Amino acid sequence: MSTFDEALLHLISKVSKKTQQTAIVDGKVTAVDKDAKTCTVKVDEREIPKVRINSILEAGTNVIDVFPSVGSKVVCGVVEGNPMDMYVIDTNDIDEIIINGGENGGLIKVSEIVDKINRLEGDFKEHVHICPSGVSNAPGTPASSGATYYTWSNTIIEDIENEKIKH
Repeated sequence: MSTFDEALLHLISKVSKKTQQTAIVDGKVTAVDKDAKTCTVKVDEREIPKVRINSILEAGTNVIDVFPSVGSKVVCGVVEGNPMDMYVIDTNDIDEIIINGGENGGLIKVSEIVDKINRLEGDFKEHVHICPSGVSNAPGTPASSGATYYTWSNTIIEDIENEKIKH
């Protein structure tokens, strides 16, 4: 084994011994700071401030932030045995979820938007203009020869729903 390999093995051994001191604890959320992406968690009778919402300190904006509700139960990881350095692993009640910084606004309520689209499509079907003779058949207008109309079908949820993300 080379000197480099031995040094690398020694460093890995030191790091693995250090990270074996992690623990999992249950607690209850008493406060949430969405700007700082932290919360205060009561563990037994002790309040732990600045518990991270994300496990990574510098998580950035391209992440999913899951903010627990005040009063919710949480499971937290304790980093390297330090009870003042914790992060939320899971919660039983979520107040808000922000994906990639939330710059695109909220997710669409699919059922409600389908209802609105269908009302618009219904209104559009009822609004008919007669085409002058010689004008080609445009969507929503009768043909110049005969009474052919463009057919509309109602929008269904499957037309616009991304089934991989639900809320």
